[in-house]
Amino acid sequence: MKSVQVVKFGSLKDISADGAGRLEVVDILSKAPGPEDVKIKVAYCSICGSDPHIVQENPFGWDLPVGLGHELSGIVVELGERAVKKGLKTGDRVAGNFLKFCGTCYYCQNGQQQFCLHADESNQPGMSEFVTWHESQVYKLPDDISLEAGCLLEPISVAVRIVDKLAARIGSRVAICGGGPIGLLTLQSFKMAGASQITLIEPIEERRRLGQKY
Repeated sequence: MKSVQVVKFGSLKDISADGAGRLEVVDILSKAPGPEDVKIKVAYCSICGSDPHIVQENPFGWDLPVGLGHELSGIVVELGERAVKKGLKTGDRVAGNFLKFCGTCYYCQNGQQQFCLHADESNQPGMSEFVTWHESQVYKLPDDISLEAGCLLEPISVAVRIVDKLAARIGSRVAICGGGPIGLLTLQSFKMAGASQITLIEPIEERRRLGQKY
């Protein structure tokens, strides 16, 4: 299958420079679904803030080539024989979490899955034709959510988690430091939760304007 891969690490600012990073569309193997897996034909994959850093800095020390993308939506095309717990079926519109949590360690049992001792990162690039995830990572999209909007399920979950952790309620006063994508999603989430005063601390004018719009 086709996949967008980093084939050279380097700057994204000047593509003519010798030090420029390089992306290519390459052929990679498509992972066959296991008994509890779901194979998804990718419809949309958004660009996370980490993706340009991977191209420029290789912060994780990965070997080339490196696939990009983990915020995606798509259509279920194949199900393992034991992927039955969520009632998913072929043709369903879905999004999900690229991390698989074990569900049994102390942190998972305590609602702190981000610290899971046995988290499995599939490392399947979302900027590909297909991904195969465990059923627990996959969520069916409501009918009124488009596939284009659905690819933002993973980043919006970060904002919702922030609101939940702070137990925001009607009348809350909130300050958000940073108006990047996560900060702006968090701003909108706090507004929906009923916060009466939201202060956004952001030096970039364009992002401040978006904050005022939202």
